[in-house]
Amino acid sequence: MKACLAIVVLLLSSISASAVDFIVDGIYYNVTSYTDKTVEVANSRRLIVSTNTVVDYEGSIIIPESITRGDELYRVTGIASDAFSHCRLLESVSFPNSITNFVGNLFDGCYSLTSITFSDSFTSSSNNISIGNEVFKDCSSLKNVTFPNSLVSIGESAFRGCSALTSITFPNSLVSIGESAFRGCI
Repeated sequence: MKACLAIVVLLLSSISASAVDFIVDGIYYNVTSYTDKTVEVANSRRLIVSTNTVVDYEGSIIIPESITRGDELYRVTGIASDAFSHCRLLESVSFPNSITNFVGNLFDGCYSLTSITFSDSFTSSSNNISIGNEVFKDCSSLKNVTFPNSLVSIGESAFRGCSALTSITFPNSLVSIGESAFRGCI
């Protein structure tokens, strides 16, 4: 019995144990460099033990290009690979020009996600944008995607299972599309 209880406590604590350096306007951040003052958006998934509920990102999220914490200004340059994974009530996300690499199962299983917006400055950006493997996998409500002009690659199974996808605009900068990138997109 004690062994079972210890395992349950260990599992529950692992849900809320991921370290987050701070929260600004409801978005969780981890510092990636104190020297360069850069942060990445972190996973929000937390278990509230007293009510046995899980807290995730939901609704519309606008990721800023920079944030202020105390008297320190940090530039938002990345997103943790599972930052939005399985946020079932997340509807839309807007990205700033400062984020150029989208990796991991970033939006895997975000069933309510309908809209992804890239900053207008992406179109004039000299940064090359990459969409990694399985980033939007099983986002079954995602309908339209317009990529920035600086997009160079789309990874394997990036949009696999996005069954509501009806429109995609590819920029001339696109060099490669991974295997099964759009599998299951009816």
